[in-house]
Amino acid sequence: MDIKEYIERFEEISELSRDKQFSILEQARDEIQSNTSLPSFAVIAIIVRVSCISLFLGAGYYLWGLSTFTFVLSVFLGLVFSRIIVSEINDRLMLIGLKRVLNKKAV
Repeated sequence: MDIKEYIERFEEISELSRDKQFSILEQARDEIQSNTSLPSFAVIAIIVRVSCISLFLGAGYYLWGLSTFTFVLSVFLGLVFSRIIVSEINDRLMLIGLKRVLNKKAV
């Protein structure tokens, strides 16, 4: 997971320097990976991608039959939708981890 895309995204730490934000976001990522029952970010991404592609392939086959166009369109739509879903899941998980890290520092 690339931490750099989350720098200056969260209002809770936006006033801090970039280096400080980076270290806090690394702590948040580590907090999520160590203290949740969810698999790692990479495994979540793979599961969501395979599920979305399978869903679109199944729906395309059921509605229009098997053709090259249906296959390509289903894979494309599956990848687009999975990208959106994965980014939303990662954003929420990072926000949860960030709040945990900030609460630990406040106490």
